[in-house]
Amino acid sequence: MATHPAVADVAIVAMPRRATSEKGCAFVVLQPGQTIDLVEIRRFLKRAGLARQKFSEHLVTVDELPRVPSGKVSKEVLRAQAKAIAEAGEPARGVTGGR
Repeated sequence: MATHPAVADVAIVAMPRRATSEKGCAFVVLQPGQTIDLVEIRRFLKRAGLARQKFSEHLVTVDELPRVPSGKVSKEVLRAQAKAIAEAGEPARGVTGGR
Protein backbone atom coordinates (compact mmCIF):
# COMPACT_ATOMS: atom_id res chain seq x y z
CA MET A 1 0.00 0.00 0.00
CA ALA A 2 2.91 2.33 0.72
CA THR A 3 3.84 2.28 -2.97
CA HIS A 4 0.44 3.52 -4.18
CA PRO A 5 0.96 6.91 -5.87
CA ALA A 6 -1.69 8.61 -3.69
CA VAL A 7 -0.10 7.41 -0.43
CA ALA A 8 2.60 9.45 1.32
CA ASP A 9 2.76 7.34 4.50
CA VAL A 10 0.86 4.41 5.99
CA ALA A 11 0.65 2.33 9.14
CA ILE A 12 -1.56 -0.71 9.68
CA VAL A 13 -2.76 -1.90 13.07
CA ALA A 14 -5.19 -4.48 14.38
CA MET A 15 -8.75 -3.30 14.99
CA PRO A 16 -10.96 -5.28 17.40
CA ARG A 17 -13.91 -7.05 15.80
CA ARG A 18 -16.85 -8.88 17.33
CA ALA A 19 -17.27 -11.66 14.75
CA THR A 20 -13.56 -12.51 14.68
CA SER A 21 -10.72 -11.43 16.89
CA GLU A 22 -9.46 -8.52 14.77
CA LYS A 23 -9.17 -6.93 11.34
CA GLY A 24 -6.62 -4.67 9.69
CA CYS A 25 -7.05 -0.91 9.92
CA ALA A 26 -4.88 1.24 7.65
CA PHE A 27 -4.07 4.80 8.69
CA VAL A 28 -3.01 6.65 5.55
CA VAL A 29 -1.41 10.03 4.95
CA LEU A 30 -2.21 11.10 1.40
CA GLN A 31 0.00 12.91 -1.08
CA PRO A 32 -1.11 16.56 -1.48
CA GLY A 33 -4.28 16.84 -3.57
CA GLN A 34 -4.88 13.07 -3.67
CA THR A 35 -7.86 11.00 -2.58
CA ILE A 36 -8.28 7.27 -2.19
CA ASP A 37 -10.88 4.83 -0.97
CA LEU A 38 -10.88 1.27 0.32
CA VAL A 39 -12.02 -0.12 -3.04
CA GLU A 40 -9.01 1.42 -4.81
CA ILE A 41 -6.63 0.18 -2.10
CA ARG A 42 -8.01 -3.36 -2.49
CA ARG A 43 -7.65 -3.20 -6.28
CA PHE A 44 -4.06 -2.03 -5.90
CA LEU A 45 -3.20 -4.77 -3.41
CA LYS A 46 -4.84 -7.43 -5.58
CA ARG A 47 -2.80 -6.31 -8.62
CA ALA A 48 0.31 -6.44 -6.41
CA GLY A 49 -0.47 -10.08 -5.59
CA LEU A 50 -1.18 -9.67 -1.89
CA ALA A 51 -3.41 -12.40 -0.43
CA ARG A 52 -6.96 -11.16 0.27
CA GLN A 53 -6.84 -12.17 3.92
CA LYS A 54 -4.07 -9.58 4.37
CA PHE A 55 -6.15 -6.69 2.99
CA SER A 56 -7.11 -3.97 5.47
CA GLU A 57 -10.82 -3.82 6.16
CA HIS A 58 -10.91 -0.22 7.32
CA LEU A 59 -9.20 2.88 5.96
CA VAL A 60 -8.67 6.07 7.91
CA THR A 61 -7.00 9.10 6.33
CA VAL A 62 -5.01 11.31 8.67
CA ASP A 63 -2.94 14.47 8.24
CA GLU A 64 0.05 12.79 9.91
CA LEU A 65 0.89 9.60 11.75
CA PRO A 66 1.56 9.90 15.50
CA ARG A 67 5.23 9.35 16.31
CA VAL A 68 7.30 8.66 19.40
CA PRO A 69 10.34 10.88 20.14
CA SER A 70 12.65 8.55 18.16
CA GLY A 71 10.51 9.15 15.05
CA LYS A 72 8.88 5.71 14.87
CA VAL A 73 5.13 5.49 14.30
CA SER A 74 3.26 5.11 17.60
CA LYS A 75 1.26 1.95 16.95
CA GLU A 76 -0.08 2.19 20.52
CA VAL A 77 -1.82 5.48 19.68
CA LEU A 78 -3.15 4.08 16.39
CA ARG A 79 -4.47 0.90 18.08
CA ALA A 80 -6.33 3.10 20.59
CA GLN A 81 -7.83 5.11 17.72
CA ALA A 82 -8.80 1.91 15.87
CA LYS A 83 -10.42 0.55 19.04
CA ALA A 84 -12.42 3.78 19.46
CA ILE A 85 -13.62 3.53 15.84
CA ALA A 86 -14.64 -0.10 16.36
CA GLU A 87 -16.46 0.71 19.60
CA ALA A 88 -18.31 3.53 17.86
CA GLY A 89 -19.60 0.91 15.45
CA GLU A 90 -18.30 2.50 12.24
CA PRO A 91 -18.55 -0.05 9.45
CA ALA A 92 -15.57 -0.97 7.28
CA ARG A 93 -15.97 1.29 4.27
CA GLY A 94 -14.14 3.78 2.10
CA VAL A 95 -12.30 6.75 3.51
CA THR A 96 -12.96 7.98 7.05
CA GLY A 97 -10.99 10.15 9.32
CA GLY A 98 -9.11 13.40 9.46
CA ARG A 99 -9.32 14.80 5.95
